[in-house]
Amino acid sequence: MLIYDIQSELLHGDVGSQHFRVFAVSGGGRGSTLKPEGDQLLRSWSFGTKENEAKGVRGGILPPGMYICRYVSNHPTFHECVYLEQTLSSLLLSDPVSPIGVRVIDRDGFYIHAKGPKGSDGCIVVPDSTERLRLTHAVQKNGGTPLRVVNPFLPDDLSSRRRMAIA
Repeated sequence: MLIYDIQSELLHGDVGSQHFRVFAVSGGGRGSTLKPEGDQLLRSWSFGTKENEAKGVRGGILPPGMYICRYVSNHPTFHECVYLEQTLSSLLLSDPVSPIGVRVIDRDGFYIHAKGPKGSDGCIVVPDSTERLRLTHAVQKNGGTPLRVVNPFLPDDLSSRRRMAIA
């Protein structure tokens, strides 16, 4: 199993017999070849934020939860990469303000891919190309590798709503 810790920007775990511990980024245009740190004015740490190029909004971080890693040999944009197949746990977010206690995340199409001009709008970008390819090929050999995404930053609007709900 692989684990991606959003706050520490660490992707680690085992795929088959190979162990990984690599720096990786997600969201806000980070991992761009033009501006690797992303754009502070456009960066969104919210996992609910979707990219909207017309409004200058970058997509937020990868939503927390479980995913299944699937090898992709030739994606039209990312080329050789890993598709992150969502599970129910990555689609639902605990929300104490909601009448049912959860809300649905309306985002999809996440990958583990190389750096590029745009960077990440929710995908995981592994800047070290040697490690990214080693990971991609390990997933190819051991299809269906689980990935657990943990430690999301709370969006400002949600954390303030939680404080109000608790008060």
